[in-house]
Amino acid sequence: MYISTIYWIKHQRNIYFKFSNNWNWGSGMLYLYGVYFDDFIPMWYSTEATLNCHLAVIVTQGKVIYTLNGQPNKAEAGEVLIIPKGTKRSAENDESGPHQKFTVLFDYEATGSMYIPILERDEVLKMHIRSFDYLISRCLQLYYGFKEEGEINRLLCLNQLHEIMLLISKEAEMEGASPTKMMLAKKMQKYLVERYRQHVEISDLAKLINRSPNYTSSLFKEVTGQSPMQFVARLRLLEARRLLLQSDMTVSEIAQYLGFYDTSHFFRLFRKAMSITPSEFRARNILED
Repeated sequence: MYISTIYWIKHQRNIYFKFSNNWNWGSGMLYLYGVYFDDFIPMWYSTEATLNCHLAVIVTQGKVIYTLNGQPNKAEAGEVLIIPKGTKRSAENDESGPHQKFTVLFDYEATGSMYIPILERDEVLKMHIRSFDYLISRCLQLYYGFKEEGEINRLLCLNQLHEIMLLISKEAEMEGASPTKMMLAKKMQKYLVERYRQHVEISDLAKLINRSPNYTSSLFKEVTGQSPMQFVARLRLLEARRLLLQSDMTVSEIAQYLGFYDTSHFFRLFRKAMSITPSEFRARNILED
Protein backbone atom coordinates (compact mmCIF):
# COMPACT_ATOMS: atom_id res chain seq x y z
CA MET A 1 0.00 0.00 0.00
CA TYR A 2 1.29 3.45 -0.91
CA ILE A 3 -0.22 6.55 0.66
CA SER A 4 0.11 9.37 -1.80
CA THR A 5 -1.79 12.31 -0.32
CA ILE A 6 -3.33 13.36 2.98
CA TYR A 7 -5.30 16.57 3.42
CA TRP A 8 -6.30 17.90 6.86
CA ILE A 9 -9.45 19.97 6.72
CA LYS A 10 -11.35 21.86 9.44
CA HIS A 11 -15.13 21.52 9.22
CA GLN A 12 -17.27 23.32 11.83
CA ARG A 13 -16.00 21.97 15.19
CA ASN A 14 -14.93 18.57 13.89
CA ILE A 15 -11.67 17.67 12.22
CA TYR A 16 -11.99 15.40 9.23
CA PHE A 17 -9.43 14.00 6.89
CA LYS A 18 -9.37 13.53 3.15
CA PHE A 19 -7.53 10.34 2.39
CA SER A 20 -6.22 9.41 -1.03
CA ASN A 21 -4.76 5.94 -1.66
CA ASN A 22 -2.94 4.69 -4.72
CA TRP A 23 -3.19 1.00 -5.58
CA ASN A 24 -2.70 -0.64 -8.92
CA TRP A 25 -6.45 -1.13 -9.05
CA GLY A 26 -7.66 2.40 -8.28
CA SER A 27 -8.00 5.14 -5.68
CA GLY A 28 -10.57 6.44 -3.21
CA MET A 29 -11.19 9.10 -0.58
CA LEU A 30 -12.36 8.84 3.04
CA TYR A 31 -13.50 11.72 5.22
CA LEU A 32 -13.76 11.21 8.99
CA TYR A 33 -15.99 13.67 10.89
CA GLY A 34 -16.35 12.11 14.33
CA VAL A 35 -16.24 8.99 16.48
CA TYR A 36 -18.57 8.74 19.48
CA PHE A 37 -19.32 6.21 22.21
CA ASP A 38 -22.72 6.22 23.93
CA ASP A 39 -22.51 4.33 27.21
CA PHE A 40 -25.99 3.56 28.61
CA ILE A 41 -27.29 7.15 28.49
CA PRO A 42 -30.72 7.46 30.17
CA MET A 43 -33.42 9.12 28.03
CA TRP A 44 -31.07 9.16 25.02
CA TYR A 45 -32.55 10.37 21.75
CA SER A 46 -31.58 12.11 18.52
CA THR A 47 -33.99 14.53 16.87
CA GLU A 48 -35.02 14.07 13.26
CA ALA A 49 -32.56 15.42 10.71
CA THR A 50 -31.37 14.63 7.21
CA LEU A 51 -27.85 13.21 7.30
CA ASN A 52 -25.20 15.12 5.36
CA CYS A 53 -22.71 12.26 5.73
CA HIS A 54 -22.70 8.48 6.18
CA LEU A 55 -23.36 7.03 9.63
CA ALA A 56 -22.08 3.72 10.99
CA VAL A 57 -23.70 2.45 14.20
CA ILE A 58 -22.12 -0.50 16.03
CA VAL A 59 -24.30 -1.66 18.94
CA THR A 60 -22.31 -3.37 21.70
CA GLN A 61 -25.02 -3.80 24.35
CA GLY A 62 -28.77 -3.32 24.58
CA LYS A 63 -31.10 -2.15 21.83
CA VAL A 64 -31.65 1.16 20.03
CA ILE A 65 -34.45 2.33 17.72
CA TYR A 66 -33.66 4.32 14.57
CA THR A 67 -36.45 5.75 12.46
CA LEU A 68 -35.03 6.04 8.95
CA ASN A 69 -37.07 7.72 6.22
CA GLY A 70 -40.14 7.04 8.32
CA GLN A 71 -39.41 3.34 8.86
CA PRO A 72 -38.49 2.02 12.35
CA ASN A 73 -35.30 -0.07 12.60
CA LYS A 74 -34.34 -1.82 15.84
CA ALA A 75 -30.63 -2.63 16.21
CA GLU A 76 -29.35 -4.79 19.05
CA ALA A 77 -26.03 -5.95 20.46
CA GLY A 78 -23.87 -7.55 17.79
CA GLU A 79 -25.48 -5.66 14.92
CA VAL A 80 -24.29 -2.86 12.66
CA LEU A 81 -26.28 -0.19 10.87
CA ILE A 82 -24.80 1.61 7.85
CA ILE A 83 -27.00 4.63 7.16
CA PRO A 84 -26.26 6.47 3.89
CA LYS A 85 -26.01 10.20 3.41
CA GLY A 86 -29.37 11.84 2.66
CA THR A 87 -31.36 9.58 5.00
CA LYS A 88 -33.89 11.30 7.25
CA ARG A 89 -33.02 9.96 10.70
CA SER A 90 -34.20 10.11 14.29
CA ALA A 91 -33.32 7.73 17.13
CA GLU A 92 -34.07 6.84 20.74
CA ASN A 93 -33.51 4.23 23.41
CA ASP A 94 -35.49 1.04 23.09
CA GLU A 95 -38.28 0.61 25.65
CA SER A 96 -36.12 -2.06 27.32
CA GLY A 97 -33.70 0.63 28.49
CA PRO A 98 -30.43 2.41 27.60
CA HIS A 99 -27.92 0.94 25.19
CA GLN A 100 -24.22 1.07 24.39
CA LYS A 101 -22.84 1.77 20.93
CA PHE A 102 -20.17 3.35 18.76
CA THR A 103 -21.19 5.89 16.13
CA VAL A 104 -18.89 6.92 13.30
CA LEU A 105 -19.64 9.91 11.06
CA PHE A 106 -17.80 9.76 7.77
CA ASP A 107 -17.98 10.28 4.04
CA TYR A 108 -16.62 8.40 1.07
CA GLU A 109 -15.90 8.98 -2.60
CA ALA A 110 -14.89 6.26 -5.03
CA THR A 111 -12.89 6.78 -8.19
CA GLY A 112 -11.61 4.29 -10.73
CA SER A 113 -12.06 0.68 -9.69
CA MET A 114 -11.36 1.14 -5.96
CA TYR A 115 -14.56 1.06 -3.94
CA ILE A 116 -16.01 -0.15 -0.65
CA PRO A 117 -19.06 -2.24 -1.62
CA ILE A 118 -21.40 -1.40 1.25
CA LEU A 119 -20.84 2.32 0.69
CA GLU A 120 -22.08 2.10 -2.89
CA ARG A 121 -25.59 1.30 -1.64
CA ASP A 122 -28.38 3.86 -1.41
CA GLU A 123 -30.37 1.90 1.17
CA VAL A 124 -29.82 1.24 4.86
CA LEU A 125 -27.82 -1.88 5.71
CA LYS A 126 -28.43 -3.75 8.97
CA MET A 127 -26.53 -6.93 9.67
CA HIS A 128 -25.15 -9.19 12.36
CA ILE A 129 -21.35 -9.28 12.46
CA ARG A 130 -19.72 -12.66 13.05
CA SER A 131 -16.30 -11.26 13.96
CA PHE A 132 -17.88 -8.75 16.34
CA ASP A 133 -15.19 -9.03 18.99
CA TYR A 134 -12.54 -7.95 16.49
CA LEU A 135 -14.76 -5.17 15.16
CA ILE A 136 -15.17 -3.76 18.68
CA SER A 137 -11.39 -3.75 19.17
CA ARG A 138 -10.96 -1.71 15.96
CA CYS A 139 -13.73 0.69 17.00
CA LEU A 140 -12.10 1.22 20.39
CA GLN A 141 -8.78 2.05 18.76
CA LEU A 142 -10.52 4.41 16.35
CA TYR A 143 -12.41 6.08 19.22
CA TYR A 144 -9.32 6.73 21.32
CA GLY A 145 -7.14 7.49 18.30
CA PHE A 146 -9.54 10.20 17.11
CA LYS A 147 -8.90 12.12 20.34
CA GLU A 148 -5.15 12.24 19.79
CA GLU A 149 -3.16 14.77 17.77
CA GLY A 150 -0.48 14.21 15.16
CA GLU A 151 -0.40 13.37 11.47
CA ILE A 152 0.68 9.75 11.95
CA ASN A 153 -2.13 9.16 14.44
CA ARG A 154 -4.65 10.67 12.04
CA LEU A 155 -3.40 8.46 9.26
CA LEU A 156 -3.85 5.45 11.55
CA CYS A 157 -7.45 6.54 12.20
CA LEU A 158 -8.18 6.61 8.49
CA ASN A 159 -6.62 3.20 8.01
CA GLN A 160 -8.73 1.85 10.89
CA LEU A 161 -11.90 3.33 9.38
CA HIS A 162 -10.99 1.80 6.03
CA GLU A 163 -10.43 -1.60 7.65
CA ILE A 164 -13.73 -1.41 9.54
CA MET A 165 -15.69 -0.66 6.36
CA LEU A 166 -13.98 -3.46 4.45
CA LEU A 167 -14.61 -5.91 7.29
CA ILE A 168 -18.33 -5.09 7.25
CA SER A 169 -18.37 -5.34 3.44
CA LYS A 170 -16.73 -8.76 3.56
CA GLU A 171 -19.25 -10.07 6.06
CA ALA A 172 -22.14 -8.63 4.05
CA GLU A 173 -21.02 -10.76 1.11
CA MET A 174 -20.82 -13.98 3.14
CA GLU A 175 -23.69 -16.41 2.98
CA GLY A 176 -25.71 -16.62 6.16
CA ALA A 177 -25.60 -19.62 8.44
CA SER A 178 -28.52 -22.05 8.41
CA PRO A 179 -31.47 -21.33 10.74
CA THR A 180 -30.61 -24.43 12.80
CA LYS A 181 -27.04 -23.26 13.37
CA MET A 182 -28.24 -19.78 14.25
CA MET A 183 -30.70 -21.23 16.78
CA LEU A 184 -28.03 -23.41 18.42
CA ALA A 185 -25.53 -20.55 18.54
CA LYS A 186 -28.08 -18.22 20.16
CA LYS A 187 -28.87 -20.93 22.71
CA MET A 188 -25.17 -21.14 23.61
CA GLN A 189 -24.82 -17.36 23.73
CA LYS A 190 -27.77 -17.10 26.15
CA TYR A 191 -26.21 -19.81 28.32
CA LEU A 192 -22.86 -17.97 28.40
CA VAL A 193 -24.44 -14.56 29.09
CA GLU A 194 -26.12 -16.04 32.15
CA ARG A 195 -22.86 -17.65 33.38
CA TYR A 196 -20.06 -15.43 32.07
CA ARG A 197 -18.50 -15.04 35.53
CA GLN A 198 -18.27 -18.80 35.94
CA HIS A 199 -15.88 -21.31 34.41
CA VAL A 200 -17.68 -22.95 31.47
CA GLU A 201 -16.17 -25.80 29.44
CA ILE A 202 -16.83 -26.62 25.79
CA SER A 203 -18.21 -29.92 27.05
CA ASP A 204 -20.92 -27.98 28.94
CA LEU A 205 -22.00 -26.28 25.72
CA ALA A 206 -21.83 -29.55 23.80
CA LYS A 207 -24.16 -31.14 26.32
CA LEU A 208 -26.49 -28.14 26.08
CA ILE A 209 -27.02 -28.54 22.32
CA ASN A 210 -26.48 -32.31 22.20
CA ARG A 211 -23.50 -32.17 19.83
CA SER A 212 -19.83 -33.18 20.03
CA PRO A 213 -17.35 -30.70 21.58
CA ASN A 214 -15.50 -30.19 18.27
CA TYR A 215 -18.71 -29.53 16.34
CA THR A 216 -19.97 -27.23 19.09
CA SER A 217 -16.82 -25.12 19.02
CA SER A 218 -16.71 -24.85 15.21
CA LEU A 219 -20.44 -24.05 14.97
CA PHE A 220 -20.17 -21.24 17.52
CA LYS A 221 -17.22 -19.70 15.68
CA GLU A 222 -18.86 -20.08 12.27
CA VAL A 223 -21.95 -18.16 13.38
CA THR A 224 -20.42 -15.58 15.73
CA GLY A 225 -16.91 -15.17 14.33
CA GLN A 226 -15.32 -15.94 17.69
CA SER A 227 -14.79 -18.88 20.01
CA PRO A 228 -17.00 -19.39 23.08
CA MET A 229 -14.09 -18.38 25.32
CA GLN A 230 -13.54 -15.18 23.31
CA PHE A 231 -17.24 -14.42 23.67
CA VAL A 232 -17.02 -14.85 27.45
CA ALA A 233 -13.89 -12.68 27.60
CA ARG A 234 -15.72 -9.90 25.73
CA LEU A 235 -18.64 -10.06 28.18
CA ARG A 236 -16.25 -9.87 31.11
CA LEU A 237 -14.36 -6.93 29.64
CA LEU A 238 -17.55 -5.01 28.90
CA GLU A 239 -18.65 -5.51 32.51
CA ALA A 240 -15.15 -4.55 33.68
CA ARG A 241 -15.47 -1.23 31.85
CA ARG A 242 -18.79 -0.56 33.56
CA LEU A 243 -17.42 -1.42 37.00
CA LEU A 244 -14.32 0.72 36.51
CA LEU A 245 -16.51 3.72 35.76
CA GLN A 246 -19.46 3.11 38.06
CA SER A 247 -18.08 1.38 41.16
CA ASP A 248 -15.43 1.88 43.83
CA MET A 249 -14.09 -1.66 43.43
CA THR A 250 -10.34 -1.96 42.97
CA VAL A 251 -8.92 -3.47 39.81
CA SER A 252 -8.04 -6.65 41.68
CA GLU A 253 -11.56 -6.90 43.12
CA ILE A 254 -13.08 -6.45 39.67
CA ALA A 255 -10.80 -9.12 38.22
CA GLN A 256 -11.78 -11.60 40.92
CA TYR A 257 -15.48 -10.72 40.68
CA LEU A 258 -15.46 -11.43 36.95
CA GLY A 259 -13.71 -14.76 37.29
CA PHE A 260 -10.16 -13.60 36.50
CA TYR A 261 -8.48 -15.23 39.46
CA ASP A 262 -5.12 -14.05 38.08
CA THR A 263 -5.18 -10.24 38.08
CA SER A 264 -2.22 -10.04 35.70
CA HIS A 265 -4.20 -12.07 33.15
CA PHE A 266 -7.06 -9.57 33.42
CA PHE A 267 -4.58 -6.71 32.90
CA ARG A 268 -3.20 -8.33 29.75
CA LEU A 269 -6.62 -9.00 28.23
CA PHE A 270 -7.92 -5.53 29.05
CA ARG A 271 -4.86 -3.80 27.60
CA LYS A 272 -5.00 -5.91 24.44
CA ALA A 273 -8.66 -5.01 23.88
CA MET A 274 -8.55 -1.34 24.95
CA SER A 275 -4.93 -0.36 24.22
CA ILE A 276 -4.68 0.98 27.81
CA THR A 277 -4.59 -0.61 31.27
CA PRO A 278 -7.67 -0.76 33.55
CA SER A 279 -6.17 1.90 35.82
CA GLU A 280 -5.45 4.20 32.87
CA PHE A 281 -8.98 3.65 31.53
CA ARG A 282 -10.52 4.65 34.87
CA ALA A 283 -8.24 7.71 35.26
CA ARG A 284 -8.77 8.93 31.69
CA ASN A 285 -12.56 8.75 31.90
CA ILE A 286 -12.61 10.46 35.31
CA LEU A 287 -10.58 13.32 33.82
CA GLU A 288 -12.95 13.56 30.82
CA ASP A 289 -15.95 13.80 33.14
